[in-house]
Amino acid sequence: MNVKTTHAELANLYPYCDYETKVCGYNALGDGNYSDMVPCKTLEDVPSEPGRLAFNVISPTVTQVSWAEPAETNGVITAYEVLYTPINDNTKPMGAAKKVKIDNPKKRMLLIENLQSAQTYCYQVRAKNSVGWGPFKEATINLASQPTRPMSIPIIPDIPIVDAEAGDEYDGYLMYSSEVMRSPTDSKRPSVSDEGGYPQTTPRFLAGTHLFAV
Repeated sequence: MNVKTTHAELANLYPYCDYETKVCGYNALGDGNYSDMVPCKTLEDVPSEPGRLAFNVISPTVTQVSWAEPAETNGVITAYEVLYTPINDNTKPMGAAKKVKIDNPKKRMLLIENLQSAQTYCYQVRAKNSVGWGPFKEATINLASQPTRPMSIPIIPDIPIVDAEAGDEYDGYLMYSSEVMRSPTDSKRPSVSDEGGYPQTTPRFLAGTHLFAV
């Protein structure tokens, strides 16, 4: 470095990481003493895409979508957003994407009811921290084309549930399976729960299931 310079710019550091720095001077006789160690932390950056998407195929119209935390969170994850869009054989959208924002970053799973039978959907999930949204992790699947195995599964407690046949704004009816659930007025197949607030296992949740990840 130029001896008249009293500062340096360190490049290619990892976001949101702890570093320690110290400085020493040197001349023709050798190195001098180092300064005290100074801790510092780099700023946050947007997170990477979620690590993987997995689908628990409950029926041709119902699926549980789950995802892993991004490999590079680059900060503190504060929310996730799930989009699902019906697409044609050329992967072109056949309608507007429906969006679900999950403000609790510990809830990395969503149950979607009343999807169109035999319809291919594109599912996308992304994460957010204080800097903003990261890139989407994407998967395309037609639930009706997936193999099923007869088995009975309960709804995992306390996961968000949405109705694909409802409107575009989910804020009014994002439900959790540990609460007494009520479907939107335009839902054709309402979710139900017992008096204790836990979901009943109705026949539509006892269909063949298949779990896979992408």
